[in-house]
Amino acid sequence: MKIKFSVGILLRVISESTQELNATGFAIDAGVQYVTGPKDNFKFGISLRNVGSPMRFGGQGLTVPASAPQSDVNYNLTLDQRSEDFELPSVLNIGMVLRFLLGRYQSLDFGR
Repeated sequence: MKIKFSVGILLRVISESTQELNATGFAIDAGVQYVTGPKDNFKFGISLRNVGSPMRFGGQGLTVPASAPQSDVNYNLTLDQRSEDFELPSVLNIGMVLRFLLGRYQSLDFGR
């Protein structure tokens, strides 16, 4: 009986933007799959997605015009609002399949 392991890693740069807002960050996806059985009929896999840096929106869309409070002189000011940090939702996936071979070209899979 043979045993196989498969491992994968994906590094991703994420950029979200609208006309005057943008946010950039990075994320890592990683997973492993285990296959065994007389004819590779048992498979188990686990993966973790979207683990990475916090992101924050910035840009001209967060600026608003304002005037100086309690002043005799009319100053034109621009206020820059700060956005809250946010993170991508991390996802843990776990799966398992048991395959029964019914013939040369047919099989019945039970999985979760």
